Amino acid sequence: MRRMLIAVGLAAVALAGAAACDKSTPNPAGSAGADVAAATRDACTQATALSATGAAEFNTKMNEFLQAAASGDAAKGQQLEAEIRAKVTEWATKLDGLAAKDVKPEVKTALTEAATTLRQHNDPNDSTSIDEVKAAYVAIATKISTACA
Repeated sequence: MRRMLIAVGLAAVALAGAAACDKSTPNPAGSAGADVAAATRDACTQATALSATGAAEFNTKMNEFLQAAASGDAAKGQQLEAEIRAKVTEWATKLDGLAAKDVKPEVKTALTEAATTLRQHNDPNDSTSIDEVKAAYVAIATKISTACA
């Protein structure tokens, strides 16, 4: 038992000595900056693709919805409306998730504002015209791309 304690003590001294000889110094500021830059690049890539796809899908589904409404197919219209609202909610939630990452402030703001715009226009009580909503959704990708530049 005594030998084990001596061995543990000697190992501790050796480790302490090795640590004292280590000349490297951590650079938390540089590391954090690199992490923010990487997270921002990742968020920008995802958000830009997501928003371009989201706007295109919205336009396609909204055109189908308008055709169903014009033909009097209420069941198809209700189904499409539910699909549209679910996709827009999913889009906003994903943007919120990206904004929650450690990204540059201007990117975080663009992502948060985009998610807010999506939720506002996705509210059944929102009275914004369909054309204005389409334009706003297309503008989301542009605003995010600008913030990411």
